[in-house]
Amino acid sequence: MYLRKYTIDMLKRYVLLTIGLLISAGAMATIRFVKEDGYPKTGAWSAFTWEDACRDLQAVIDYSNEGDSIFIAEGVYTPAFANYQSYLIDKGLKIYGGFKVGETLDLRKWKEAPAVLDGRFPNGTSNHVIIALDINPEVPLLLDGLTIRNGFAKDIVKTNNVREIAAGYGGGLYSESSTVQLNNVIFSGNDGDYGGGALYMKKSSFELTNVTFNRNTAGVSGAAVFSDASSYKIVNSLFYDNTTLPQVAGGGDGILAVRTGGKSEFFINCTFADNTGSLLHFEKVSSLDVLGNPTFQNCIIKVQEADRTKDLITSSDWGPRNVNTCTFQHSLTNYPLLGINRKNTRNLTGIDNLLLTDKYVPDENSSAINHGNSEFVQGLAEDLAGNERVQKKYVDIGAYETPYKGVISLYFNATRELSSAQNADSLAYGDTVFIWHDGLETFRAQVEGSSFVDEEYISVFNSSSDYAAYQGFGSKNIIYVDKINRDGKVRIKVFVTVNGEGEEDNWRIKRLDNVDLEEIILEFKTVQRELSVKIITGAGNTPYVELGNMIGDKRLEMGIDFYAYWETPADPDRPQKVTIGFANDNYATLVKNVVFVSPDAFQSKKYNEPDPVIAFTSVPAADNFKWEGVLSREKGESTGSYEYVLESLSIKKSIGENDYVLAMGYKSPRFDIVKSDPEIIWPAKAMVIFGQKLSTATLTAIANVSGDFSFEDSDIVPRLSDSETTEYTYIFTPTDKANYSTLKIKLKVKIIKNDTSLSSLTVSGSLLYPRFNPDRTQYGVLVGKDIKIVSIDAVPGDPTSEIIGRGTQSLYADRQTFSIKVTAEGGATQTYTILVTTDPKDMEQFNVTGNEIVQAGLKVYPTVTTGTIYIETADVNTPEVKLYDLTGRLLFGKRENTIDLSAYPKGLYLLQVDGQTIKVTKR
Repeated sequence: MYLRKYTIDMLKRYVLLTIGLLISAGAMATIRFVKEDGYPKTGAWSAFTWEDACRDLQAVIDYSNEGDSIFIAEGVYTPAFANYQSYLIDKGLKIYGGFKVGETLDLRKWKEAPAVLDGRFPNGTSNHVIIALDINPEVPLLLDGLTIRNGFAKDIVKTNNVREIAAGYGGGLYSESSTVQLNNVIFSGNDGDYGGGALYMKKSSFELTNVTFNRNTAGVSGAAVFSDASSYKIVNSLFYDNTTLPQVAGGGDGILAVRTGGKSEFFINCTFADNTGSLLHFEKVSSLDVLGNPTFQNCIIKVQEADRTKDLITSSDWGPRNVNTCTFQHSLTNYPLLGINRKNTRNLTGIDNLLLTDKYVPDENSSAINHGNSEFVQGLAEDLAGNERVQKKYVDIGAYETPYKGVISLYFNATRELSSAQNADSLAYGDTVFIWHDGLETFRAQVEGSSFVDEEYISVFNSSSDYAAYQGFGSKNIIYVDKINRDGKVRIKVFVTVNGEGEEDNWRIKRLDNVDLEEIILEFKTVQRELSVKIITGAGNTPYVELGNMIGDKRLEMGIDFYAYWETPADPDRPQKVTIGFANDNYATLVKNVVFVSPDAFQSKKYNEPDPVIAFTSVPAADNFKWEGVLSREKGESTGSYEYVLESLSIKKSIGENDYVLAMGYKSPRFDIVKSDPEIIWPAKAMVIFGQKLSTATLTAIANVSGDFSFEDSDIVPRLSDSETTEYTYIFTPTDKANYSTLKIKLKVKIIKNDTSLSSLTVSGSLLYPRFNPDRTQYGVLVGKDIKIVSIDAVPGDPTSEIIGRGTQSLYADRQTFSIKVTAEGGATQTYTILVTTDPKDMEQFNVTGNEIVQAGLKVYPTVTTGTIYIETADVNTPEVKLYDLTGRLLFGKRENTIDLSAYPKGLYLLQVDGQTIKVTKR
């Protein structure tokens, strides 16, 4: 037990501070202090110094006001086991961790004095570490310098025994309807049974800077972050070794998860490495989801080797959410397919080795160095490690900045796929040498070779690659080429420079093998070019030949630059032979054996189905040859008729494929694509409210393509007698009518009444007033003060309607209102109310006036009349009625529900009904 001693000066200080706070509430923020060996929660109100610090963080949070600050000393803190098992924050505070006791904020080194909020309790159980609710955007919550670990979200949590939060989300931090800033925070070892192992945000706004997520886990989606209708920005942050458990088809995935998108979702200079699962998962709640468009700028995305062929962006099985749904700019990844939309610009993709250290910092040869866009980090002074954010004029990609020069890699290749850049194999006449680099996107120049000795023609092309990742230096070149032809050889001399004032301090040139260079000479022998045969058709001795592999892909036909003829052998089982000769010595003569391929007739498929294996015969017969590949058709997937093409079909090398050329037969049938039937889950039946059109019917139908469902005669109003007997035509009309068929079915419709009326309403032992009318919904009943129980009976106008509220009701007061709720089969509702009271004045609202008497179990009206008086009783029995004049003489006596005064003189009379006496007047 702590015994706290107060001096007079201390008490004066606390009293003056408290008075000052009361006088200027909100004008001056207060700092409270927390340390492991501090006072218990009773000391939270006065924890204004390190000396007076409290050990109970939740108590300090509860005592603090909006805008106050809390300093937490080095140590491990766990929520009180009986206090929701989580730290509950419902106001905008500034909570700083990482102090040595006695330190001020400007001297704090938070990594050297870790302040840990731990979700694991001594008994081994865990819960959310922090729950943030309803925090005002004008005074956001700030968490700075904290480690949040070992949180676990599984069951529904009821905060303050009132507010429930969703089960299974946000093991480290659960936020709902709040505005939060996180700086210098580590999420480690947290788990969400469903999603958001480290962080779950619902209808919230977040800014995260210098945050690390590692070893967090999710059972379904979002091991690190799960966003639901929230907006957020994450900067200078690291995500590594987080795991989303594998899901069955259509399940979740993703280190990050988005359910319903917010206004903005940005990741700037973040590093994602060695996580298990996709990068991001879009999760469906309903068909009306509005999903966000997350943007990744200057980010490193390192997927595990097993994941490089999988989807980087995944979604529920309801729609095409993929990398083209997101925006990637100036990012570096070993993932090969980073999207093709126009938003995804200047990314370095498919890099086999990202060249990162074991701490995920780029090494000196990494493409991450200097390849970011500095515009994305304006106003950001430091990286995740506290180093200067921009050090070489251009920002690095990822969470860490380095002092190295950026690397511009130089690449060489040719159409003959030369394996070596220097002293390469021979280069055929008309081949192209490519020289390119991963540097300046703005530099793009082509140098055409002119005619050399022996009319050799070599094309040289130098340019930047299409995936340059940073802004260039205007139009200044980085490469220029000096071509030399000597002794039948082609030599290409490449000079490498970095232009731009001071740019030599920012960049260095390397070959692909990371060898520094200043210039290189490429030398090629020149040989005759052997052209390929693209098409041979024709009959008899007049073949039509079209050649490929021409310079610039030009096409030369018979009679222009070459001659062609074929010879028909005497043996019909032997192939014909074609000879193609050229006048130009730079081209080699072709002599080929011709095999004609003829597709079988009447081959087709339905739209959007896979192509069948196309059958064909050949001349000579197929048993003389062994085939590789399949016969193909023209490209296209719309309905229509397509020609056959050889494409991937070839003769196996084992019989000398280079000596043979394939040709399509003289007459080839065409391949047809016909309309496809949509896949539809039809409804078993429909329901429509009685009196409404078929167009308002309720039913569910699903198609695998877009289109419209409707009734053929949607304006028909079905009769009750048609219910579940008459069949109506229900149609699906696809949007793509050219490729999909319109389908119809016959469907029965159930007619539903929407009658919420009552046929009767009674209260035992009492009269209902006014008299029951199905169109009236409010009634009153007058009872004696000795009545403690009434029985209410209500009968629906439609037997299929449900009634709630009828039966025996207890009376606890002199006046009580009871409700009878009628719910029709069609969903319509109507509520009837009955006021049960002992006070006759309460009945005036029901037009009970002085001209009628209503009292327990009896109603007499009118009490002033020229003729008939009517008498009603609660038990519906005929009452015993007696009429007296003022002298007490009996004038009338029998059991009646009416009495006629028209024959009696004008005046006052006494009417006695079942022992109750009522005054009546004859006019």
